[in-house]
Amino acid sequence: MAQTTSGNVPSEWVEYTLQAARLGLRNRTIFAPGDPGHTSDVLDIADLRGDGNGVSGVFSRYGTVTASTGAEGVEYSAWQAFDPSTTAIAITKQQAGIVLTKERLMKARTELGEWVKAGEELSRAMAQKVNVDVCSAFSSFSSSVGSTGTNITNANILTAVDTLQTAKAEGQLHCVLHTHQWYDLMTESNSPLADASKTALADKLYMQYFYDDIYGLRWFTTQDVQSANAGADWCGAMFSPEAIGLSWGQDFDLEVEWDKNSQVWELLMTAYWGVGIADTNCGLKLVTDY
Repeated sequence: MAQTTSGNVPSEWVEYTLQAARLGLRNRTIFAPGDPGHTSDVLDIADLRGDGNGVSGVFSRYGTVTASTGAEGVEYSAWQAFDPSTTAIAITKQQAGIVLTKERLMKARTELGEWVKAGEELSRAMAQKVNVDVCSAFSSFSSSVGSTGTNITNANILTAVDTLQTAKAEGQLHCVLHTHQWYDLMTESNSPLADASKTALADKLYMQYFYDDIYGLRWFTTQDVQSANAGADWCGAMFSPEAIGLSWGQDFDLEVEWDKNSQVWELLMTAYWGVGIADTNCGLKLVTDY
């Protein structure tokens, strides 16, 4: 039997709800926001948490200094300015809110269980917001591989790898595709990836429909990849860890308020972050058929 709901709720219930939300976020978002140590191998993180760190992350890029051959007995004269390029990415408020009605809590098997479910639902919404924000940045890359109205191919992937290596993108390359793009890539006509007679990789594809080490890339698939060209295509991306910047200002926090007039609990989850392109030379968009 459900307990009687009033304007007071045990503080530990709120904490349980927040912990359920935070755990759900880590499990649901492929970019794990708010945990710079975990995310730094995928995105470039500016950790602004704490007082006095401002509201914009500054991302510096180097690599303009060159070395030269000197002559015996001749003083070095090719001095160069140390002037890295910088990009600022501002944080913005991100929120999701729901209401728990008194009637719903009265019907619940346990009130605490319903609170935890509410936290999990908030985590789903915020996790998707992070994924969408990162995927929305793909369209800002200046370089593009693929053709509108044409399915993605293995040749597209190899072209993208070669393009980024030529641009001297450093670190592990990541490829993020919409699930439909992944399907198109796996079912490409005459592709060796799906032909068990040509490659052992096909065995894993048939068993799991996924593998993470094709062409030495780290792969992610998500339906949060955005469309392009008025919905005619998907806009995936390939990039190194220096390509996309994530300014992280405040971890997820939960505020709870009882509305006496409406007889509802208001649960508001808030965080502060911002996403943008930190170095367009270290990534490109993969625009292929919807």
